This record gives sequence, C-alpha cells and structure tokens, in this order.
Amino acid sequence: MNNKKILVMGVSGCGKSHIGHLLAQSLNYEFFDGDDFHPQSNVEKMQQGIPLTDEDRIDWLHTLNQLFIDNESVVIACSALKPEYRDILRNNNENLTIVYLQGNFDTIWQRHKKRDNHWFNGKSMLESQFDTLIEPLSNEAIFIDITPPVETVLHNIQQKLKQGMLMSNSPSSNHSHIAMIGLGVMGKSLTLNLLDNQFNVAGFDIDKDHLTATTKEAKQLNKGTFLACDSLTRLLSTLKSPRVIALSIPAGKIVEQVIDDLLKAGLEPQDIVIDTGNSLWTDTIAREQKYQSQLQFFSTAVSGGEQGARFGPALMASGSAEAWQSIKPMWNAIAAKVDSNGLPVPPLHDGESCATYTGPSGSGHFVKMVHNGIEYADMQLICEVYHYLRDAIELAPHQIGDVFTEWNQGVLNSYLIEITADILKQQDFSTDHPLVDMILDKAGQKGTGTWTAINSLEIGCPTPTITQSVYARSLSSLKSRRLIGAQCLKAKTQPVDKTSLSAVINELHDALYCAKLCAYAQGFDLMNATSEQQNWQLNFVDIAKGWRAGCIIRATFLQDIANAYHHTPALDNLLFAEHFAHQLEARQLSWRKTVSNSSMHGIPMPGINSALSYFDSMRCGTLPANLLQAQRDFFGSHTYSRIDQSESAKYHVEWSHSPRVEVKR
Repeated sequence: MNNKKILVMGVSGCGKSHIGHLLAQSLNYEFFDGDDFHPQSNVEKMQQGIPLTDEDRIDWLHTLNQLFIDNESVVIACSALKPEYRDILRNNNENLTIVYLQGNFDTIWQRHKKRDNHWFNGKSMLESQFDTLIEPLSNEAIFIDITPPVETVLHNIQQKLKQGMLMSNSPSSNHSHIAMIGLGVMGKSLTLNLLDNQFNVAGFDIDKDHLTATTKEAKQLNKGTFLACDSLTRLLSTLKSPRVIALSIPAGKIVEQVIDDLLKAGLEPQDIVIDTGNSLWTDTIAREQKYQSQLQFFSTAVSGGEQGARFGPALMASGSAEAWQSIKPMWNAIAAKVDSNGLPVPPLHDGESCATYTGPSGSGHFVKMVHNGIEYADMQLICEVYHYLRDAIELAPHQIGDVFTEWNQGVLNSYLIEITADILKQQDFSTDHPLVDMILDKAGQKGTGTWTAINSLEIGCPTPTITQSVYARSLSSLKSRRLIGAQCLKAKTQPVDKTSLSAVINELHDALYCAKLCAYAQGFDLMNATSEQQNWQLNFVDIAKGWRAGCIIRATFLQDIANAYHHTPALDNLLFAEHFAHQLEARQLSWRKTVSNSSMHGIPMPGINSALSYFDSMRCGTLPANLLQAQRDFFGSHTYSRIDQSESAKYHVEWSHSPRVEVKR
C-alpha cells in the first residue's frame, strides 16, 4: 500500500477523529486531529454556535497542509468541506489520498447528541456544515458509508486502500461533462436537469449563495455529481477536452467579460462556450466572429422558464456542426420530449427530443426571438377574448375559466390556454375577489417582442399581430392617461346580443383560432425572410416540432404546422397550406362577426383585428398601394411601376406641368 498521506474528511460527528486514529494505528502512521489545531478564536466561535467563515479557516488549513508536508506517513482528520479547502491541503501533497466518511444528517445528529465535552455546539452548527459541504467527486476520494459498526467502517477503508481504488487524486482527473457559469434561477434549473440525466456538472457563480443553494439541491437528487468551484481555473480543470462551458448569465457585455476571463483561465481553441441567455441574435453572430480563433462559440436559446429549464425545456441551438456533436447528447437528454402523437411526455421519459439544431451561429437566438414574438401575440389574443367575455358578455372569471378549459380539449389545446383557465379560477389570497381582478392592468415586457417587431420592420416582412401585441403592452402601461380617457372620452356603442350565448362563445373560439394562425404565419414568414437573407436554410418542420413541448407556445396546433411544411417545404405563407386555408374558410364568418361586435361594443381587439386585416390583405390581389405610389410620386418624385410594363421600368408624372406628361426614368 503506497498511500503515505491520508486525509479523513467529513462533517463534525461523522467519526473522522476516532476512525482516523484507528486507521493510523493499523498503518503505523502518525495521526493528527485537525480540531486540535484550531486557534482559540475559532474554538470560542464554535462554542457559541457561530459557524466559521472561510477567512477563519485559512490559517488553520495552511497549518494542516504543513503537517502533511512535514510527515512522510500521516493520517489527518479534517472536515475539508469545500473543494478549495481540499486544494489547500493538497498543495505540495500530490499523492494525498482522501477518505470521505459519508452519512446523512439524522444519523450524524443522533451521534452528536451522545457526545460529551465537545466544543461543537448545537444543531444549527451541524446544519451549517451540511449546507457548506460540497462532496468530492467520485474519483477524488474513497467514499465510506458510516452506518455500519466502526470495525466494519475501518475494514472497508483498509480494503479500498489495498485495492488501490483511487488511481489519481489530482483535480485534473475529476472530469465533469459540462460546466455551468451562473447558478441563478435558470442556471441552477439547467444544472439540476443535467444531474437528473446522470451528467456530472461543475458550477461557478460569483454569488456564493447561488453556489450553496445549487449544491444543497444537487445533494438531494443523488444523481450525477455536482462540483462547486471557487475559480474559473478550477472549473476548467474538472473538464475533459474539448471542454464544454455553458453560460447562464444576463445578456449584454457581461457575456464577453466572462469569456475573456475564461480565456485568461486557460480556455483553448477547441473548447466550446455556450451562451444560454436571452442574447440578441446579431450579438451572437458578432461574438462568434470575434472569438473564432480562440474558442468555439455556440448558442442555445432556452424556452420554458424556470420549470422548463428544470424538467425539460425547448432548446434552439446554433453554431458549428462540429460543436453540436459534442453538445447534442446532453441537450437531447435534458430537453422536453413528445410521444409518437406529438404530445408532451413527463420528465425523464423516452420520446422525441425538443432540442433543435437550427444551423449557423445566431440562428438559434433568432428563432427564440420569433418564438417570443409569437408568444406576445398569442397571449394578447387570449386576453382580448377574455376582455370580450368579461365586459361584453359579463361572465365571471371562473366562468370564463370553464370556457377556456373546454377549448383546451380541442384545436386550441395549448399551454397558454391551460394556464389561463387555471388563473381565472384562482381566488385572491386576501380578499373574496378573483385574483385576476386584484392584479394591476399594466403589462411588463423584457424586450424580445420589441426585437421581433423591429426586425420585421428592418427586413420589410409584415408582422402586424405581433407588433400590435407589443403596442398593447405599451398602451397598458399608460394607466393614469387611460383613467383620464375613461372620464373624458365618451363611447357610442351597442350592446351585444346575449340571447345565444353558446353561439357567441363559438364565434370567439373560431376568431381566436384564426387570429392565432395569422400570428404564427407572420412569425414563420419572418423566419423564412431572415433565413434567406442570412443563408441559414432553416428547417421549419424541425422548428415547429421543437416547439411542441417545453416552451411557452407549445400546442397541438404545432403538429399541423410541421405537417404543412413537411408537405410543402417551400410554402410561401402558412395561410396557403391546404389544411389551414380550409380552416380559415370554415371559421372566417365567426371571426368577422367577433371583430364587428367588439367594435360596436367598444371592446378593443387590436390583435384579432390586425390579424383579420392581415388575412384580408393576403387574399387581396390588388391593394390601394397604387394610389399610395401616385401620392409619393406627386410630392416626392419617387416614381412608380406600371402594370403593363416591366416592374423594373420606373415612371414619373410631371405633375406641375400643364399639360401633365408621363416620363420614363
């Protein structure tokens, strides 16, 4: 047995002093109990039930490190709760063997209560140790269960030492599959999802509370291995080449700051850095170009919020195909999944993955941006129907919730319809009113809907329903101005005919379906236009399938969209697909009645109204843009094309001349 320097570690009460002493006797090694080397100030703090800080421990750990250096054959008992503590003890002791005495809180607390004359004071102190504890990786230490009798525990240690189970104890051999930088809500959720799927994760966050919280939840999973790292250098040392590092941090300059810090810490050209935040797609392209000789920059847009990230998000990945091959197994495992019918399956069940590789750099974040734009529209359309049912039909929120519950059983089945029904049935927690009535009607937004609207304007691809949904949120924020308007702007309206309530509800159902279809058509049209401009060759079948589970706009409706693009890959517009054209024809009259009735009753429906105008414009072979072009030519000499000549030929009327003449420009 070549193990000359042995660290016996674990929380207070695990038996490390007693077992360490017995182990040293059996090996004829020197033994030191780390507790004996605490300075008096540390002992006094612990006697008062005050947990030690990292600063309190530094000098003590260096003292123990020197004991390892000064003694050739030695066993030292020390809690060594964190990786950075073990790094100090390991310094200049490369062959240090770590024996980790592992036990649960209840077992160790029962032992504590039987101890006499020990300065360790109180249950809260033990809880603090468990909160601080970051277990070593499986190949960093010998794991020993402390439940059996002491003689058995000692025998198990001796046997494992003889078997030479620990091939290497250096940090460089502690391989994680992936590193996660940023352990806030999304980063922690993605980390736990990876662990659930048996991937080892190294984590880093400048906020120590985030590290502690993730470590605590990771322990409860007892799946995969989570290693909390106190530096980027240590983080990189836990990964195999090519190293995969995911960033779950806010969009903006901080992304580049973290990448620059990683490069200083030793990142290499073959390593892969994945931006999983809500970055603007053009920033993603710029970063890929900036770092192309220094690393492989990859992006993955994550949809589904905290719960999606934790139990199965929709993932839109983009970057080099080579990098995707390294990432694909992990992303396919953690993504949401659907069954053979395209319906979501529970977490950790087999199914078709909703992780979509969209193509070149930036395309994933762009697709997610459009997803969010469609999400804005979908939510607005639902809210408009709610408004109509509430104010025009005068249904109570729970009754409207019942309507949405019924709708969720058919073609409108979706996550947003489902949660809307749930929300409308929720009573307030401090009054006897419905919760929705107690929520201030000022909508927030984080900007991705605005990005979609701006992009559509820049590229010249109309998305009126998406854009109206952004304006609707902006208008809602003008609460004080709207209250003035409610007093001074008098409406002349007509009451809605309520004699056939079921007919009105059916009309609203069809109007919502048609408007929703138009919003999706606008989003896919924008993706198509940008794909052609950027030469991305987006696969709309894959994108539609990838949205069937895990994301906010997940809906059975998306399978119909996937089918439409599968049947006609070069479809000019989703509305032109045979299935959807038939649906629009069948439901169109209800849509028109809804828009008319809402207008006559004074219920604003900017989304549903804009969708109908979009539909009518799309089916109109001749629009009044001919008059518009004549106006532009009249005041600005902007010229026009003639229907009886080539479109490339431009003409102008000398409007101020008498007689007027047309000239070719």
